[in-house]
Amino acid sequence: MSDNSVGNRLLRRLDSEVHVWYSLTGEVPDAERLDVVEPGAIENVLSADELSKYRAIKHPKSRLSYLTAHAMLRSVLSKYVDRPALQWEFSRGEHGKPLLCMSAGLPDIRFNLTHTDGLTACVVSLQGDCGIDVERHDAVHKFEAVSQRMFADEESRFLLDHDFDAAMFYRLWTLREAYVKALGLGLVGSTKDFYFQLDRALESARLVHRQQSKEGERWSFKLFEPAPRYQLAVAFEAPRGTSVSLSRFSFN
Repeated sequence: MSDNSVGNRLLRRLDSEVHVWYSLTGEVPDAERLDVVEPGAIENVLSADELSKYRAIKHPKSRLSYLTAHAMLRSVLSKYVDRPALQWEFSRGEHGKPLLCMSAGLPDIRFNLTHTDGLTACVVSLQGDCGIDVERHDAVHKFEAVSQRMFADEESRFLLDHDFDAAMFYRLWTLREAYVKALGLGLVGSTKDFYFQLDRALESARLVHRQQSKEGERWSFKLFEPAPRYQLAVAFEAPRGTSVSLSRFSFN
């Protein structure tokens, strides 16, 4: 079966599904090693603009994280559409949300990208806007102080009832981040006017919005733990019951 037919089949699945892809940062060699093995290889991974940003990053871990995220995103998009990874072009919304530059014949693919130390992930959808966030559990935070400053009172009370458990904190934190990223607002859109209620299985959540009562009907949310100590949340516009798949991306 040709790559094109496989891509078409994967694209058709987006009619009723939302797809999440993730990769561990250490699974892609850094760009300097790529150039040693194959001269000019880095230019086949990043666009000129991305290459400039990549080379401006001083910290080796941050450089590798940037490379993994952008190389994975480009490769993932090319799984759905028969287009070389390097040919994808992006723009940014008012608050910096990355968007695809649309061209004739290109499906209205929505995506969002996230990365933290050791892991990068993206969400792909044809249903509507989407957002994604991943955090590593062992990051040090003063959970009580952060929750009182950033979360709604209902969420702070929930965390208090759970002794400010780190896993519970990161579920709520990633849900909030994924939602405001889906809106294209970033942290500027994070207010106490909304909060999340986790389901009993801790696999999804319900949005409660004080000012916009129907907002909770518009959005769906899904929670994953793609690797030990990592919490991932996805926010997406889609009919209730839409399936969300989690797949590990390989650069091999």
